[in-house]
Amino acid sequence: MTKRLPLLAILICAALCIGAAADRTAATDGAFGPFYKHFKKAVAAGDRGKVAAMIDFERFTWESDERFREVKGKDAFLANYGRMFTTEVKRRIERSVPIRVDDDSYYISWRMKTGEFAIHFTRAAGRGFLCEGLAVGPN
Repeated sequence: MTKRLPLLAILICAALCIGAAADRTAATDGAFGPFYKHFKKAVAAGDRGKVAAMIDFERFTWESDERFREVKGKDAFLANYGRMFTTEVKRRIERSVPIRVDDDSYYISWRMKTGEFAIHFTRAAGRGFLCEGLAVGPN
């Protein structure tokens, strides 16, 4: 029994750490949670029009490929949607838990052999939350 106490303590500590991380997620903001749910649903359904309505084209950048860095309007976004929202990106959006930066900013991120990727969301005045695009950093 006493040999199991350290293992039990580790498991409890891990559960508390996971719970603390979850406190930083979308659930902490009443406006972001519903936005992200709709964003995920639109991406999963391949509804390009709905996803486009959730993009901040003034700030939008998609750094995974040089061709997408200058996608600044709805028409260009729709034309490149399938190349930007690859199966891997869709999978990451579906499985990721957003991290709260502050009341107006969230992101999801993941690592791969090719680098670290993050999709950013910010609150736009009068429009609610919008996606700013994908940032890529070194691994």
